[in-house]
Amino acid sequence: MKQKKTMVILILILAVLASIYGGLKAWGKKAAEKEAGAAAEKITVTDLKNLSSFSYSNGQETMSFVKEDGTWKLEDDKEIRLNQSTVESIGEAAADLAAVREL
Repeated sequence: MKQKKTMVILILILAVLASIYGGLKAWGKKAAEKEAGAAAEKITVTDLKNLSSFSYSNGQETMSFVKEDGTWKLEDDKEIRLNQSTVESIGEAAADLAAVREL
């Protein structure tokens, strides 16, 4: 009798765990579909594929960069040597801007 009771309890626990697993799997699938839908609806602010100049301001100072002959230069003082990959990555980050919502 005790063995049957233990077996019933174990089967019930297995059923509960299986239903929890199924629910979590369905919830994860729904979340993945929602995320994929949001990515498909991404609205880019602007097309900056051929960026030739941009400015950066921190509220107090503004730095302007210009691309001349494939090299980024500081607009105010073109003799200053800049780390090209850093300036390029700032431009790439700006090129990936997306709107939060469409008006």
